[in-house]
Amino acid sequence: MVLENLPEQGKMYSGSEVEVMFGKHRQTVLTWVWKGLVHPVKIGNRNYYKGEELLELLKSGRLHKQKKPRRKGHAGKKQTSICEDCLKAYNGCSWARHRVPVLGWDAKRLDIEDYKGKDVYRVYACPEFEEEKFYTDKNGIRRRVNEVPEEWKVHR
Repeated sequence: MVLENLPEQGKMYSGSEVEVMFGKHRQTVLTWVWKGLVHPVKIGNRNYYKGEELLELLKSGRLHKQKKPRRKGHAGKKQTSICEDCLKAYNGCSWARHRVPVLGWDAKRLDIEDYKGKDVYRVYACPEFEEEKFYTDKNGIRRRVNEVPEEWKVHR
């Protein structure tokens, strides 16, 4: 971020001056207010910002967005759970059968319930996980390997 001029201590700046100074949109400055990063002083019907507070905001480094690491699934989409790709998801997993969390899994309990009122988890790692194999058929449809038509299988 390149500043046109640094804010001075003891000086008050209008919202439009702060926008120009930081090269940010008006809504961004209002977001800083909403987050409590700056505290406007209301004079008449206008908001003014203290130079000291703007300098402190610059020094803190809180102006830059910090990207959170995302766990990705197929085709770069956000992954909900590794259970989607598990061979045991519907018949062999203790979670699928009894709805009891698996010992040793890395999972996060979400603040929602499924249609039966049971807890929902996002699973990142599981000791019972077996990856289900997929292929793309002639029409571009993703299918499980155990659904491969007999004529497509290579006999050796």
